[in-house]
Amino acid sequence: MPHQIKTSKNGLTIILSIQPNVKITTIVSSSRAGSRYETKEERGYAHLMEHTMLLGSKNYSQKDINSNLDLYGGYLNALTNQEFVKCTMQVLSENEEKLLPIFADLLENPIFNEKILNNEKKVVLEEIKLFEGKYREILWRNTLQKILPKNHPLTNHALGEVNTIKKASSDHLAKYHNRTMQPNQTVICIITPNKSGQKASEYILNNLWKNQKIETQKNNKITTKIKQAYIEMEIPTPQSQILINYATKRLEYKESLILHLISTYLGYGKTGALKDMLRSQKGLIYSLQTMTPSYQEMSCFAVATSSTKPKEVIEVITNKLESLSQSITDQEIEIAKTKLINSVSLSFVNPINECNVLLSEYQNYNIVQTNEERKEKIKKIKPEEIKEIASRLLKPQNRAIAIGKGKSD
Repeated sequence: MPHQIKTSKNGLTIILSIQPNVKITTIVSSSRAGSRYETKEERGYAHLMEHTMLLGSKNYSQKDINSNLDLYGGYLNALTNQEFVKCTMQVLSENEEKLLPIFADLLENPIFNEKILNNEKKVVLEEIKLFEGKYREILWRNTLQKILPKNHPLTNHALGEVNTIKKASSDHLAKYHNRTMQPNQTVICIITPNKSGQKASEYILNNLWKNQKIETQKNNKITTKIKQAYIEMEIPTPQSQILINYATKRLEYKESLILHLISTYLGYGKTGALKDMLRSQKGLIYSLQTMTPSYQEMSCFAVATSSTKPKEVIEVITNKLESLSQSITDQEIEIAKTKLINSVSLSFVNPINECNVLLSEYQNYNIVQTNEERKEKIKKIKPEEIKEIASRLLKPQNRAIAIGKGKSD
């Protein structure tokens, strides 16, 4: 069944998907309120807001929220990244009308209680401490800082800065919320098994941000030349952490789909070409991950792994990637297509994943499609299109290498 798109007068958009085979109703909101929209004095406000906005609202106390979630079989969570703040609710479908008003009130009218805020500050500071031991994430942040201009909004730490978080007040978060959590910057996806989803979407459109004055969110997309980089840092681990990233200006949707296909060929599951080469044939690594992060102004293809022999691993990876346009075969492409189609379908067993894909495609590319339509687009990708993207993106001048040098080096 095709997805339905509805937009209110204030700019709030709903993507509604009625799927009789699912057992629960899933609602995910996505607002352009992530860390890239913070000023220097606000570093960490998006993250703090995400932590506290689900802990009490104008019409529901924290106790009310928790009691209703437990009573009606509900789940509530939120996350922050550089681009978006997302809130998720899942509930037994027969009870969605019980929890929907709470979800809407939390989005529009959170109360940043000072006592709760002070406690969540401690939690966020612990999370930042935890980040200090996640060397792969540190390498990624260092890479962004090197390849992008100084003070580029994407280099804002999504977790926040310690001093700013310590000084944050309820008023600070309320102002950040009012500026960034705007209806015209928000899309909500609803997946539900029955037509009650129509009522849910109408409730949200008719009630959420009904009387709020719309502020124009500053567009801080920056057109910039992406630089090459080589980064080394010492880390207290037996292995070295390795991150290799190829970055280019933002790709269009079909190009990004091709990049996902390349990622699947190189790194998916136990049979990815890079993993097979580095682990099964050479015994240089234990695990490997390929990623395709995308931002408003930049698309990336990244490979992350660890080894006691980083120079050998880097040589294998860069040689494989930078010769891919010449070496990949039509048979390998067809196998990768099948893998990608099945991996997407498998991930959609969890409706939260499907909501996030629908939101990403709509907010980044203004596309709404069923999984069957997505599959057909993957099937129609031609070998020459893959080779063109590989030759354009996977080349030395787009490359950044970051190494966390372990004790064995």
